Amino acid sequence: MKKVLAVLLGTFVIAAPLAEAQAQSHRNEPPRKEWRDDRRQPAPKKPVVRSWKRGETLRSGVARHRLDPREVRRYRLPEPRRGQMWVQVGGQFLLLNTNGFIVSIAAR
Repeated sequence: MKKVLAVLLGTFVIAAPLAEAQAQSHRNEPPRKEWRDDRRQPAPKKPVVRSWKRGETLRSGVARHRLDPREVRRYRLPEPRRGQMWVQVGGQFLLLNTNGFIVSIAAR
């Protein structure tokens, strides 16, 4: 009986540190990353280019860039008259009057 208890006690004494060491090694590992196949991602959508027409009104919500006089000369656009301004929307240049009506259109 003493031998059986000695063997069991010895087994617990040896097994306990090993089990502790094994449990700690799992805690120190970096978290696993999920495997993702990026090739299956949908292709990014191209922005829709709107074709503007003379006489249309350019809404205030449309993203645009107002051209200063240096840019007007650089792109060789005609000088705007009083009450008009050139704006760039996408790849197009639009000549607007004060009400936002499109007077003329020029492409790059």
